[in-house]
Amino acid sequence: MLREIKSSAAQQRRWFQNSEMDLFVWSTAAGEPNRFELTYDKPRHEKSLVWTAPSHYTHCELDDGTRSGQHPGTPIHGRSMPCDVDYVLSVFARNSVAIDPDVIDLVQRKIADYRRTMDVATEPAAKKARPGSLILAIAIVLLLTAIIYWTGK
Repeated sequence: MLREIKSSAAQQRRWFQNSEMDLFVWSTAAGEPNRFELTYDKPRHEKSLVWTAPSHYTHCELDDGTRSGQHPGTPIHGRSMPCDVDYVLSVFARNSVAIDPDVIDLVQRKIADYRRTMDVATEPAAKKARPGSLILAIAIVLLLTAIIYWTGK
């Protein structure tokens, strides 16, 4: 279960942590959440989903800084990658039952919003307008018209 790590130094950041994931939630001076980072699949294939208000999202793998024969470095965001939203929601739900319900609601709502932005971004190619497709269709119609005209005489 995620548990909150209390810190007097970070009044505008909350940190929830367990062996599978970390959740950082940042807020404005007025107390309104304006960013979160959910890292999951620790420690082997850690990934990060970041929301920044109003609706900017990133999802990427994390490079934990581990190098052969060296001490671990600082984790950094690696390459962007697709997100399995259902998996992230289920892992979060399983791990978040003991934290602030307002934080749970925020994260679940924003992950659901992220799914909607992904659906728009990955709209099937057939639904997207392709100028070349229109030109090809016109050329085929003209060719068929010419064939019908010449074979009819």
